[in-house]
Amino acid sequence: MRQKMSHCLSLMMGYRFILMNPIIHWKCAVPFMPLPDDILTLQHFLRLNYTSAVTIGADADNTALVALYRLPQTSTEEEALTGFELFISNVKQLKEHYA
Repeated sequence: MRQKMSHCLSLMMGYRFILMNPIIHWKCAVPFMPLPDDILTLQHFLRLNYTSAVTIGADADNTALVALYRLPQTSTEEEALTGFELFISNVKQLKEHYA
């Protein structure tokens, strides 16, 4: 299932992402834009964490915003693909609106 999801997500996103499979969750993380210099814009992105299934954070170097999505490891392949398609749609909307 992991290879199929990785390939599917790579095709849909158009760039590489990280797909992790720890004990509890499937996780997908992708950088989607440079870290904003404007504090109000950054606060806006962080507020989205309370209203969206997608979590926004900064990368380890504090140079990019990263979107993270989690699904229970017990998700079926169909549930996982549907969830990651929703994740991709959300990230594309963020990029279109703020890029």
